[in-house]
Amino acid sequence: MEIRRAPLPPDLTYFLDGAIESWEIGAFTYDAVSLFGETAAVDAITNGGNQRGWRLRDRLARCLELDAYAHEIAASLGDRWRRALVAAAIPYEIKIIHDIAQICANWNYEDETTGGAMLPWRKRWRCDDDFEPTKRLKRRLHAPSAIRRYVKDCCRRQFAHTQKPIDRLRQIPWPDSLSEGQLIADAREEALLRHRRLVEDGVARMAGAPMREVKALAKPERKKLIRAASIASAVVGGEKVRMFAAGKPVEIEGETMILEARPRGSLTRHTGHSQIEVTIKNKGRDDLGKLCVYFDGTAALDQLAALALHVGSGNEGDILATGNLYAVTAHGATDPLLSNFIRKREAAADVGMERLRYAISDHERRRRAHFRYFSHVGAVYVDAVATQMWGRHAGKLRAYISEAGGRR
Repeated sequence: MEIRRAPLPPDLTYFLDGAIESWEIGAFTYDAVSLFGETAAVDAITNGGNQRGWRLRDRLARCLELDAYAHEIAASLGDRWRRALVAAAIPYEIKIIHDIAQICANWNYEDETTGGAMLPWRKRWRCDDDFEPTKRLKRRLHAPSAIRRYVKDCCRRQFAHTQKPIDRLRQIPWPDSLSEGQLIADAREEALLRHRRLVEDGVARMAGAPMREVKALAKPERKKLIRAASIASAVVGGEKVRMFAAGKPVEIEGETMILEARPRGSLTRHTGHSQIEVTIKNKGRDDLGKLCVYFDGTAALDQLAALALHVGSGNEGDILATGNLYAVTAHGATDPLLSNFIRKREAAADVGMERLRYAISDHERRRRAHFRYFSHVGAVYVDAVATQMWGRHAGKLRAYISEAGGRR
């Protein structure tokens, strides 16, 4: 069985993305189906399935069928690929354990102090104004035996749908090391590059060929992409547009800095967020940090042209002021280009925190209490969730957790 030459259709990919975000399938199923699944088989499962019932139960039944199909795919690939699929899925499973542990801790804290999570609201709250529990309740909340009982009940009632995929996963050969998952990472990178080449070829044809010769996209999308590619080519040049469409970084050089832009999503979808990733560099091309710039109702190619126009007109400072600067590097923290901007932003943040110090909401105090509680007993919750969901395989997972360096 070979890696798919093109990604699954959008509706099937949407189902897979929603299922893994809802913990209805795991990374093992997601990788196997998205990389090796046959479109007809996946469509038959996600849009039909062999079991019918109530809507939620029907969706879970389809996800279980999808999981069974993933194991059929893995069996046809052989032990080497199966072990690689498990190795690639283990970091995801470790993250799910931590996430469920966090949820259980928050729910337990809520139920014991104020109610409202898994139990009705309490008539008398057993905490102070900062949501710190009473001394007697604090001993109970920190007792490992009480925590394990709560986790056991919570997993059975709320997260039972995650158990069957885990049971199947435990029955196949496990890798000796997480490094075996590199095979899946390489396969996914190969599939991504192949898809980008298809997009690059399509954009190249659209930019230089008559519309009647362009068959890759539906007519409305074709018009948008041709228009955006023509405008961007006039601003930054055709070569940079082709590089950008292929997923490669494109540099826009200004008087004091260089903006490196890379697409992150669709070239035609008009959603301002997550369509373009911008890295700030100095004239020596040292990475200073990343910038999130929001252009309302603007596709990725149009955002590229807008950035180039801003830089070309000398409005580089406006981009820093209106964008969200994050992931500042060591060079960026000391570079004159960003140092003044960072100091001003920190000063404004200090003023804002001083004002909020006297007006912290109940929601914020509750959130801080949850954070303090989990920082003390989080390890107990993680161990309890791992034991409840993975049984005797929890010991293996602990070893992988140590190899992965804790939470991913």
